[in-house]
Amino acid sequence: MIPSGALDFKTRLVLTNAIYFKAAWASPFDPARTYPNSFHLLDGKTIQTPMMHDIQDARYGDHASFSMVELRYENNEQSMIILLPKKKDRLRELEKLLTAVKLTEWLNNLALTKSI
Repeated sequence: MIPSGALDFKTRLVLTNAIYFKAAWASPFDPARTYPNSFHLLDGKTIQTPMMHDIQDARYGDHASFSMVELRYENNEQSMIILLPKKKDRLRELEKLLTAVKLTEWLNNLALTKSI
């Protein structure tokens, strides 16, 4: 999966972090507000799975074909960025739009709002 020579002392930490990351949310989700909801798979199927729901202050962006939100972890040192297509069958289109330059632009334009 990873070409020989692609990892050095700096990237090993990134790989480890991708395999295991455990941190508390800056604004924890209330377990009582977790309930089954529809999740759409790439093959077109829909399954029911537990989803967290909350209203909290978060940086949010609304675009023509997708929305995005930044959820902070405690101490505000890390965050999770979620990009969600507005239509359930548009993930591939969103993937084609996603570049480092575009992601930086989108992140710079997020605005604090009540979301989730």
